[in-house]
Parts: sequence; structure tokens; C-alpha cells
Amino acid sequence: MEIDATHLENLAQRQMFDDPSGGIFNKRIMFQFFMMAQNSNMSEKERGDVFDLLHVIALKFVSVWTHDRRFEKRQNEMLAASEAEPVDRRINKPMRFASAQDLYIEWDGFLVQSKSVLGHMINILHYTMNVSFSSLSTFGDNGNKIINILKRNAPSHCKNAAAALVKHIERNQEWLKSMIDARDRMNHFIHGGINPQSFGVAVIIEKDGVKRHHVPRFNETQTAKEVMTNLLGMLLEFVEYFMGISMACRMPSYGVQWNSSDDPLKARWSMVPSAILQHLVDTGQLKDKPIT
Repeated sequence: MEIDATHLENLAQRQMFDDPSGGIFNKRIMFQFFMMAQNSNMSEKERGDVFDLLHVIALKFVSVWTHDRRFEKRQNEMLAASEAEPVDRRINKPMRFASAQDLYIEWDGFLVQSKSVLGHMINILHYTMNVSFSSLSTFGDNGNKIINILKRNAPSHCKNAAAALVKHIERNQEWLKSMIDARDRMNHFIHGGINPQSFGVAVIIEKDGVKRHHVPRFNETQTAKEVMTNLLGMLLEFVEYFMGISMACRMPSYGVQWNSSDDPLKARWSMVPSAILQHLVDTGQLKDKPIT
């Protein structure tokens, strides 16, 4: 396509992705796996489709991240307001509490979008292991549905990758089940649902004069916000690992190596040419060959 410098008004430029996290999702989802696709044996059509999938997954993560940040901001605002006018149980008058429905809504959105991330993530298996979209309708039964697909339907050249993904899901099933159960309780009212009234924020001066801060709790030891922060980090690493192992099936000239890091902006995977990997294995410099 030739560009007519005298009619630039006919050109349209569109920003594909705006990452409010400071680059976390752009680096660890969009760019990292786009580069893997570029170095794969995928067709141009497949690469385009994978890029669209990465874009959607990144947008879903932005939704999760946004719910987390809005929850924290609103909870802090409510705490500040309560601190300015605490409930004093030493005074003989009814206690009045402000509605915390905003927090309930953000918590609900956080869980819904987190589950949606998993539902989109598994679609990578269509492009890497040729699993039909109809089989990838949901991350069902806390991941057991995908485990069964990986055990039964993985192509011969992807058996090692499929086995690694099965172990990956099994290692993470406890917290995945906890997250999915919480989402189902809120959206399907399973086991009585989650009571919106439990999402209260207050500063209360007890009758003994002790001031206590009350915020929504997930259980006796964790606040809802602590759980959200932990879940977001675990979900990102879970998806990142799943995507990298899956993509390895379509990169015959490369191996992938996982690199742990505390830096949220650092992509976890590195690509290493297969010839270099084989040399490292042959010379004893690498005991376990990365997934290829």
C-alpha cells in the first residue's frame, strides 16, 4: 500500500491496546505470546487469530485489574469517612452503617471476569493442539474437563506439553476451585450465595473504648481485598504458564524456559533455539530440556 503524503487525512491510526496497569498485561500477555506466534510454524491466518485471542485475554485481565483497583479505592474512601465519624457503641443510640454495595459489585465483577479469563485462555489449545472450539466451551469442573481433553486428544508431538499442562492445572486446582466456587455462589446463588450485607465497612468504637476497623472478609484470616490481590497474581502466572507451554507445540525450532521473578513487569518465558538447547543437554550444562 502506497501512502499519499498529500492526503494523510485518508489514513486511520488505531491504538490496539491501552494497558492501565503500566505494562503488565501488554508485556506478559500481548507482546510475549505474539513473539512466540511469530516464531512458530503457524500460518498468517492462525497468527492473526491468535493475536485477536491475546487481545481479548489482555482486555479481560484489564477488567479484573480494574475491579481490584476500584474495590481498593472505594474501601479506602469508606474507611476514611467512617474514621471521621466512627460508630460509638458507648453512646445510647442506634448504630448506622453506610451501604457498601459498590464493594459487592466490584467483588462480583472481579470473580466473573477472572473466570472469563480462564474460559478464553483454553482457546489457545485450538491453535496449538487442534482441539475443536466446541470442546473448549468452558474451563469446566475446576479444570478437570480440560485435563481430560489434554489426556485424550493431544497430538503425538504435543504429548509432553499436554502432560505438563495437566500437572500445571492439578497443582493449582485448590485455589482455582476456591475462586470458581466463590463466583458460583454470587452468580448462581449456590449454597445460599454471598450476602451483600457482609460487605460492610465501618470504624467502631466498642464499649471498652477500643477502636476497630471492619472491612469485607473472605474468611476469618483474609479480607476480600487481600484475596483479590493474591488471586490476580496467581491467575496471571497460571495463564502465562498455560499459554507458554501450549505455544511450545507450534515452535519446532525453539524451546521455552520459565523464569520466576518478583517483577510484575517481567515476562516469564524465554525462547531458546533448539540447537542451543541440544548443545546444553549434550554437554551436561542443562539437566532438564525445556518443553519443545
